[in-house]
Amino acid sequence: MACLPAPGAPGPRPRVISSMTNPVTLSLDGSVAVIRIDNPPVNALSPETIDGLSAALAQAAADPAATAIVVHAAGRTFIAGADIKGLENVVWGGDTGAPEMHDLLQRIEQSPKPVVMAIHGTALGGGVEVAMAGHYRVAVAEAQLGLPEVNLGIIPGAEGTQRLPRLVGVDNALTMVVSGRPIKAAEALQNGLIDRIVDDLVGGAVAFAREVVAARQGPLDHGVHRLEWNGAESSGQRSAAGVYFLKVNAAEFSTVRKLVLLENRSH
Repeated sequence: MACLPAPGAPGPRPRVISSMTNPVTLSLDGSVAVIRIDNPPVNALSPETIDGLSAALAQAAADPAATAIVVHAAGRTFIAGADIKGLENVVWGGDTGAPEMHDLLQRIEQSPKPVVMAIHGTALGGGVEVAMAGHYRVAVAEAQLGLPEVNLGIIPGAEGTQRLPRLVGVDNALTMVVSGRPIKAAEALQNGLIDRIVDDLVGGAVAFAREVVAARQGPLDHGVHRLEWNGAESSGQRSAAGVYFLKVNAAEFSTVRKLVLLENRSH
């Protein structure tokens, strides 16, 4: 397994994790580990992509030079979903096909270092489920996020039905799941699905990760939700990234978030 470049090395230097066929590479931008997924044409979640991403996350988490992790995708889109060929194999009774994502999602969520997902193009289905497992999400303005599985007669199968309402509230989550309609970055920011809209995808994500580290926030614990807070200072803790932290359970989150949004609009 390749080592990350030294902290003082100029700029990110991609290093293949395991083999020439691995669609995932890992580099270091200063103290931020940058994981790049490159599985054209739409960066589908093939078994090789899942294994490569898991290996890259493990390596970045173990490297003392890396204080945070950014995950992004090459080409025209973030992870656009599961590998359709694999799903077809399941439908026709094959032994393999459906990607096993739960171990990967657990590795992302339980990372000891903050994981920032950088989204462009479309994050759909398994792609947005991977993104939601991250501790933070940034996106370019043109990005779209959604769970369109209902259009195939199925429901999100990689923990999306659990993480989405914790981030956006039950009402918004229900609308997204039953309609299958993707939402644009501006709506995702307003709902709490992403934390910031950036102009430069990777550069903006790395800058956000550095802000998180500088504020000593680290990964968010289960049950801690991110709420944009642009109003007056309060007794809570507000980060350098402009994110206000409240610890609430899933049932309370929708109500609390609405109160915060109303406060934002009053300033």
